[in-house]
Amino acid sequence: MPLPSLPLRRGWVGAALLGAFLLSGCVPAPLRAQPNAQVRVVAGTLRAPLQTLTGEAVFAPPGPEELSVRTDRAAYVTVIVLPEQRWGADWSNTGAVVLPQVATQPGQALRVGVPPTLGFTQVYSVATLTPINLSGAAGRRSVSEVGRAVEAVTRALPAGSSNVAALQYRVSRLGTLRISASQPDARVSVAGRPVALLGLGTAVTVPNLPEGSVTVTVERGGFVTWSFPVTVEPDRVREVYAELRRPQPRQGVLRVTSVVRARVTVGGAGVGEVGPGQPLLFPWREGEDEVQLTAVESGARSTVRVRVRAGQVTSVSCTRSPEFVCTGG
Repeated sequence: MPLPSLPLRRGWVGAALLGAFLLSGCVPAPLRAQPNAQVRVVAGTLRAPLQTLTGEAVFAPPGPEELSVRTDRAAYVTVIVLPEQRWGADWSNTGAVVLPQVATQPGQALRVGVPPTLGFTQVYSVATLTPINLSGAAGRRSVSEVGRAVEAVTRALPAGSSNVAALQYRVSRLGTLRISASQPDARVSVAGRPVALLGLGTAVTVPNLPEGSVTVTVERGGFVTWSFPVTVEPDRVREVYAELRRPQPRQGVLRVTSVVRARVTVGGAGVGEVGPGQPLLFPWREGEDEVQLTAVESGARSTVRVRVRAGQVTSVSCTRSPEFVCTGG
């Protein structure tokens, strides 16, 4: 006869929600829920995480502080907390913490305090029908090591007399971004999520962002999109200013040579002089334009229409045979 399910109660967040991305293929068998177990166990945080703009559900330090654990029959539950292992002044590198074993009554929620952590924290609530000692899991630094320590104890139990509820949550320090732009009517997005439309001289404040890198994007029609990673610093307001610029025209290169000294204009704008052995090279916008050369000594003029192609060199050369003539294109 199948055991009754244990519904999640309002006011706390269960393993089914927070542990959704603890894929069974990544968790050792001793730490997974056992479908044929004689005892059912569910665990969740007593308070819900903060839903941030980035779409992440996080707890501010010190974390959820308490879990609610229930079983469908009298049992003994040992909670193992595995913090994210990072080296640094603010990060735990002590490995798993094994909390004192507690006795449960059928269907009654039991509050269990959990230690403060930072980062992704995995919690395994191991329920058994008889008392066990899981102190061997203390200090283990990986899920596989914790799994082996649990298996070393539970494999001696009768079949079906143990079960596990797994959940994962993230604890992150939070910071704030204050975003402004050089142009009004600019659309602001953070981590791909729309935030606001900026007015002239205004800024938008985005609070409660998890520390670390996040991409800020500012867009306005007719301007190049501004999109860069920005570091969110804990407990600080970081100013972000987006300088929006008009797109630069695609450019090629014009190369002008002449057998006599001559002044060069392109599209009516003077660009310099050329002479024997002194070619003139300069970038120019893509498209058609008129290139005109005026001989310095004689005043003779020659005009040629050229098409400048992006990333290519377009040449214009001028000779005197006997007239001053320019060709190219």
